[in-house]
Amino acid sequence: ARNVLRSGDSAQNKGGGICIADFVSACTISESQIVGNRIDTTGGTDGTRGGGIAAGARIVVDRCEITGNAAGSGGGLSLSVHPNDPPSEIRDSLIAENLARVDGGGLAFADSGSLRLEHVRVQGNRAQRDGGGIHCYVGGDIILSATTVSDNEAGGSGGGAYSIYGGIQADRASFLDNRAQGDGGGVCWWGMPPRISY
Repeated sequence: ARNVLRSGDSAQNKGGGICIADFVSACTISESQIVGNRIDTTGGTDGTRGGGIAAGARIVVDRCEITGNAAGSGGGLSLSVHPNDPPSEIRDSLIAENLARVDGGGLAFADSGSLRLEHVRVQGNRAQRDGGGIHCYVGGDIILSATTVSDNEAGGSGGGAYSIYGGIQADRASFLDNRAQGDGGGVCWWGMPPRISY
């Protein structure tokens, strides 16, 4: 999809703006704005994910703005990738001012696949629990390259990023002015050691 504007949409379960099913082989979204979409959480937040985008298969997001979306988890995006698939990618994009009522204000990523962020700004997102900017869970591996994670906030731990039994690799990445009420204002890791290079 190219030059897409999804704004003001809502859903009950996942993908307030866009939902990509797990049986899809791959999907590319480029030069698009995913703005102001939400998951209706009036019945509870459990299982609601991906206010802007929810994807259960490999996805490439290129030169997009994902802003002002809300969900239970993954306010901006909620992604999972099959372990045998090539990494999903987010490139030259902005993920900003999204809200998660549970985890992953900007982005929530799970499963055993990989996700690469290159030249991405993750800023001003908020999670009421963990991972204000990014939440990585159960075997997922996120690579941050030339990416800035700034001014995000978590009501729990990991203001910039939170990883529980997942991996975060940072290469020329910046964590600036992130805040958490619990542990790790910038980054909080549990279960797997970080890999950081500058």
